[in-house]
Amino acid sequence: MSRLPFSSSVYQNRRNLLINHINEPILLLGNQSVGINYKSNSYRFVQDSTFLYFAGLNLPNLVIYIHQEEVILFGNEFTVESAVWTGPLPTLRDQAAEAGISKVLPLSEMKNMVASNTHFLPPYRGNHTLLLSDLLNIPPSKVEQNVSQKLIRAVINQRIIKSEQEISYMEDSLAVTKILHETLMNNCLTGKTEAELHGLMLQTAASHGCTFSYRPIITKNGQILHNETYLNTLSTEDMVLADMGVQTAAGYASDITRTFPVDGKFVGEQQFFYELTLKAQQQAIQSIKSNANFLSIHVEAATVIAEGMIDAGFFNGDAAEVVHSGAYALAFSHGLGHAIGLDVHDMENLGEDNVGYNGEISRSDKFGMAYLRFGGKLSEGMVMTVEPGIYFIPELIASWKKQNKFPTLINYSKFEEYSSFGGIRIEDNILVTKDSYRILGEPIAKSVEEITK
Repeated sequence: MSRLPFSSSVYQNRRNLLINHINEPILLLGNQSVGINYKSNSYRFVQDSTFLYFAGLNLPNLVIYIHQEEVILFGNEFTVESAVWTGPLPTLRDQAAEAGISKVLPLSEMKNMVASNTHFLPPYRGNHTLLLSDLLNIPPSKVEQNVSQKLIRAVINQRIIKSEQEISYMEDSLAVTKILHETLMNNCLTGKTEAELHGLMLQTAASHGCTFSYRPIITKNGQILHNETYLNTLSTEDMVLADMGVQTAAGYASDITRTFPVDGKFVGEQQFFYELTLKAQQQAIQSIKSNANFLSIHVEAATVIAEGMIDAGFFNGDAAEVVHSGAYALAFSHGLGHAIGLDVHDMENLGEDNVGYNGEISRSDKFGMAYLRFGGKLSEGMVMTVEPGIYFIPELIASWKKQNKFPTLINYSKFEEYSSFGGIRIEDNILVTKDSYRILGEPIAKSVEEITK
């Protein structure tokens, strides 16, 4: 029985599609173990996701070379000495066979076999840059210039569309993520600390055999978009923003955000802004289908937020003008979502614009909208996150007011009244279908009735 997430034929078919598209040698680099403060005290090993997609081997120090339809795995066989530290392991050759690779050679033989016209992907680790420099006789400073755009596009086109089995693995991750979020909601009480809640989440994920797909955000300071500290104690007037996702042994990620009140009771205007954020998310999700433009869906969500905040006195004028001008980004200052798969920001190492924009659509240069990681056309089989938010960021409010930005569209005195409010966002993972969408995983509490007591 294979120890890999997919059958050998799946990996072979994936590689054959790639080979047929490129028609020249291809080099796929696996990751190495990385020391924290010395070599043998290493960070948790994480395999390169493209290597994982085409080979499934979650082991360090491996390289795949595809040349004239022959696939070679370069890596060093396990020794008796390594078994002392790791216990008995199947041979590298046996594991390669499970990925449909029959030829395995030592790393030392790689230098003499790699052709100069070999295609490779952008390196994101220094050791990759040095290895490519050595194998292909390119100065390290020139390696990035020789990255294969053809290979980047071929890999994106394959990986962006998820198979039924990939979707199943993503829903396995979401099943655990549901447990995390709903456990956190039930323990979000006055007097608890963010550190306690973070510890509970670490314990819960580990008890289900999972690791986090990114560092979890658990904070009452929701206005800090990527707050990764856990220093505060909760009080009854706070809301907690929890942005968490896990990955199972198959490697596929989940990415879910929920915001909910401490002690299960909204205070003041919290429910108004929560329901407005949820309305924007629901509108965006309902617009997802094959051939829809994700940038347009982002604009839809921003328009819902602008309309609600015009009615509440935060913006002036017409919602379309508030959005088109960029003024809306004072409240919604990030992109609506991104592709997700083996990476939480799927294939971001291949270039956000390569993944999320397609030549017909260019990334905006406006604040807020410029942070939209994916703006292009959706296709059946893609999985996207949908995550609008409303934030009151004191530093941003003060900066824009000082610059006198959009003075006729923004009521700064109203924003200043809410400068200590915090922030709200809500996120789900959505499969694009031919004519519609499917929210992946079992529902995770997000209605007002579900998150209040």
